[in-house]
Amino acid sequence: MSREGLGREQAAADPAERNQAGPDTLRQRESSGRTAPDGLEGLRTAADLWGNAERSARYHGARAGFFEGVHNWTMFLTTIAAAGSASTLIGLFGIPDVLVGVALFGITCLTAADLALSINAKSHLHLSLRNTFIDLATDIDQAETDEAAIKEWRRALLQAYRKEPPATYHALNALCHNAVAVSIGAPQKSFIKIGFWHRAFRHLLTFNQETFQQTDDKARV
Repeated sequence: MSREGLGREQAAADPAERNQAGPDTLRQRESSGRTAPDGLEGLRTAADLWGNAERSARYHGARAGFFEGVHNWTMFLTTIAAAGSASTLIGLFGIPDVLVGVALFGITCLTAADLALSINAKSHLHLSLRNTFIDLATDIDQAETDEAAIKEWRRALLQAYRKEPPATYHALNALCHNAVAVSIGAPQKSFIKIGFWHRAFRHLLTFNQETFQQTDDKARV
């Protein structure tokens, strides 16, 4: 299930031509992971594959950073609460005891969620996937392009997709799509419009994939 992309009609087969090829150097996967065996049939050039790998690297880098931040803040708050500092500090501001209790209960729940959901492990998984896609994008960018190389890179992408978590956060994916479009100087029509709430909850809600389409994609609907 490949992400719909910026197009491939004029994609440059030679990675050295990527900056001149504009939006046609990218393909946007519809989902992160769960790629069908024929999910990359539409990716026929090195530039298409590079765009896929680059966007995926950004996606997993963002997810890794999110989970690492949640884990670190959880550990910080847990340490403060365990040391009794929270009650002391909050008491200095005259906050009622009931609110102090609610705050400490919230910290306890956050700590339990961190353990139950293996937040730190999720961060390491996404970091590993990020590195995998970065390595693949680098190989595509530096290697000579031929049909055998295209097939090998497509195989490597499929293998990486199979290691991804089942859920896709489409708002985050769209943001990564736009980031790659900026990096190659793609025209405005290649960007995806992303609303405030989609940005705010990009790591918490998956949203509907159909919400995030390029301007030229919408024109064809």
